[in-house]
Amino acid sequence: MRSKVGWIDPAEQLEKDLGIIRTDRVEAKRLTGPLRHRSQDIEGALSRERAERVPRRRGAVASGRRALAFLPALRFHRLTVVPWFLPGLILAIGVGYLGRKRAARWLGISPLLGWWLIVAVGAILAATLTPLSQAAASASGPAGCDLSRLGLAPLEELTSINDTSLNVLMFIPLGIVIALCPASRARRLVLVGAIALPFVIESTQLVVTALARGCQSADVIDNLTGLVLGLAIGAVAARLWRSASPSDRGTR
Repeated sequence: MRSKVGWIDPAEQLEKDLGIIRTDRVEAKRLTGPLRHRSQDIEGALSRERAERVPRRRGAVASGRRALAFLPALRFHRLTVVPWFLPGLILAIGVGYLGRKRAARWLGISPLLGWWLIVAVGAILAATLTPLSQAAASASGPAGCDLSRLGLAPLEELTSINDTSLNVLMFIPLGIVIALCPASRARRLVLVGAIALPFVIESTQLVVTALARGCQSADVIDNLTGLVLGLAIGAVAARLWRSASPSDRGTR
């Protein structure tokens, strides 16, 4: 091979070209190395995220199943143990519709709250003062009143579906509607009646043996716990409503 300055050995020229190629490859690796490492870091982070997402998803599914188990527990267990609860609830809804205006005038509330109050009391009476099924009656405890628990229920019992949690939930709507009523003599009478209601229920269950019920001090504590919770929820809701009302009137 001849150049302008003389002859060039082809082998020497090939070696120079190969050296240039090697240099370019080294430079390319140097430039792409950080990108390759970053790509590996991203892939590792994504794989770790996928690995962590599976347990979280399984935990969410399990929590959802536990939450949805609330409905079957009420539908099948409670309604078979207390077969007259559903008819009593339907009756309370009808009586509440007919008496909502009279209750509203007496307490100075809306007819909707009057209906709510009657239905809440009716649901409690239907759940506690109707006869149990024959299977539940045969499995009931001995006569007398069980005074083994005089304090609040353990947290484990309140976070699962059982008699304790249902006894608490049963009185929450009644407490809410009482707290939403304006202060008056009628409201104080309703509140006193709501406090006395658990004692009346347990006394009736003790005396009327045909109900096949059991008198328990724990039921009174749980009912009063639900009533207090309902009063607290209703008081917060009433305060929020009163604080929002002036601003609403100002914007009209």
